Amino acid sequence: MNWSFTPRVMAGKPWLLLTALPLAMGGCSPQQLYYTGQAWRQSVCREAIGDERRRCETENQKTYNEYQREKDTVK
Repeated sequence: MNWSFTPRVMAGKPWLLLTALPLAMGGCSPQQLYYTGQAWRQSVCREAIGDERRRCETENQKTYNEYQREKDTVK
């Protein structure tokens, strides 16, 4: 997944992520965190335009199981 995409929503708001992340992690499984992140990325994708939006949406379609397999392959 290419994380070079800079979400416009978070631009200039690192405090939002730094505040929300510890709260979100308090009792969630890795799978729940993955899907929460995917939902957030999907909302960011909706704000993109044209090719950037299509690329973002394509990258955001991976299921947790696909992500796990890819992660395990890299190890």
